[in-house]
Amino acid sequence: MRNYPRCIVYSSVTGNTRKIASFLAQNLNIPLFPIAEAPDPQDFPCLILGFWVVRGMPDPPMLRYMHTVREKQIFFFCTHAAWPDSAHIAHLRTSVSQLLEANHNELLGSFTCQGRVHFTASNGHHPMTAERKRRLEEAARHPSSEDCEKALNVLSMALKESCA
Repeated sequence: MRNYPRCIVYSSVTGNTRKIASFLAQNLNIPLFPIAEAPDPQDFPCLILGFWVVRGMPDPPMLRYMHTVREKQIFFFCTHAAWPDSAHIAHLRTSVSQLLEANHNELLGSFTCQGRVHFTASNGHHPMTAERKRRLEEAARHPSSEDCEKALNVLSMALKESCA
């Protein structure tokens, strides 16, 4: 592999996160790795980490990987079913930022996007209410091409300012 200053490592179940990760990799011409083939984080000075959210945190494989990342520049993005401006997502951003910064990483920024969930409404952890149904229906419309463009714009600005 050529010597790249950055790469994208992502985890995806329904394809939501993979869609954004692929769009970013293609438009920025950088390597893309599914979490099962994640490179040694020491091989890249800048990592772009994409994950899906489960119980308010990154999915377990990505969370394990994050614990191995030290002294890097990091941008993260995620897909979830919550409302983008919810307290749930604010808490997620804070928790992930603290986790990454605890390993002496420099956080460049983040992007979150709704996406369809990987479980049926009947087997979720929360009862199906009219509000929850409306939120899940909206989440199923994402990530859209507009969401991918927004992610690219946010990431491009972060990279312009920080990563070589």
